[in-house]
Amino acid sequence: MELALLVLLAVFACSTLLVSSAMFGKDALMREQEQVVTRLALDELAEKALAGKLPADTGDYTVTKTADGRIINWIINDMNGNSLEVITEDNVIIAWEYN
Repeated sequence: MELALLVLLAVFACSTLLVSSAMFGKDALMREQEQVVTRLALDELAEKALAGKLPADTGDYTVTKTADGRIINWIINDMNGNSLEVITEDNVIIAWEYN
């Protein structure tokens, strides 16, 4: 009888561990998915800006451009504090950094 209770307790502990690790994995996967979607939106605006086809209304994003001789610095921000910085020199991308 005691052995059966011990086995039952062990099975319950293992199943609890399995469910909790699955929940942590799901949360991490959801955060990564949100990050990918955010980066895709920033990438799209950066590509349009570099091609010279940036729309007049960028919605919830701000796009700033600074030029220093041959170096052009583009910074794209969203309302959640995510940003992308693209630096070009002579129309060649030398940096593409997410902050």
